[in-house]
Amino acid sequence: MYRTGAEKVSYFFNADDWVNVIVSLNEWNDIAWSPQLELFVVIAETGDNRVMTSTDGINWIEAIISLYLWECVE
Repeated sequence: MYRTGAEKVSYFFNADDWVNVIVSLNEWNDIAWSPQLELFVVIAETGDNRVMTSTDGINWIEAIISLYLWECVE
């Protein structure tokens, strides 16, 4: 996950072949993994959809939360 550019999520199946995923053009600030929920969560400080979740790190679901300047997930 990185903050700038059109394709902000990248993943790989091996160390050589990275795949980019297009997600919202937000300024993504933080990512967290919940072992209990088996869920990734990322938050942003800009945009309408300031949170995304994923069970596999590849497919992301966007959601709307309050327009707060989200900085970290704990």
